[in-house]
Amino acid sequence: RLRGRVIIRSENSLLFSDSMDVDMANDITTFEVPVRFEDDRGTLIAERGIYLQEADSAVFRGNVQLSDSTQYLEADSLFMNRSNDLYELFGRVYANDFEDDVRFSGEYLYADSTGYRLLRDNAWLMEVSESETDTTHLLAQKIELQETDSTSLMDAYGQVRLWTTKFSAVADT
Repeated sequence: RLRGRVIIRSENSLLFSDSMDVDMANDITTFEVPVRFEDDRGTLIAERGIYLQEADSAVFRGNVQLSDSTQYLEADSLFMNRSNDLYELFGRVYANDFEDDVRFSGEYLYADSTGYRLLRDNAWLMEVSESETDTTHLLAQKIELQETDSTSLMDAYGQVRLWTTKFSAVADT
């Protein structure tokens, strides 16, 4: 049990909290108070969480924020496996992709290493064109994105509404 002003520095990371419990037998670390974790992949902030070292997985809850030089994400809770680049965010999800100039929000976001993204429950996506002369808004109950190096596919389901400066559309799918 570590209490007070806890700062743990390793070769590749820095962790800040006022309290953490480490179960070394099971490789589980529990944070019952706010935690901040920084490494070369970005920064994570949350009100509480559990980290399972062997599985490189974690659950964080309460005002979760993830950021790096390419993106910013926030939600009420986060389930993640960093080694597999698998993330699930729940409740009041907001994301900003700085590289592609895309913002989105909803109540649930699933993202994996293949470039697949699933946004559900009052999903909203806003994309600014490369020339910054046009903005597209897509609203639906569910939005699926599949991005590769050469293509970007987007599917929307349930009360779909699409709006740009040049046209607008309403559809079921």
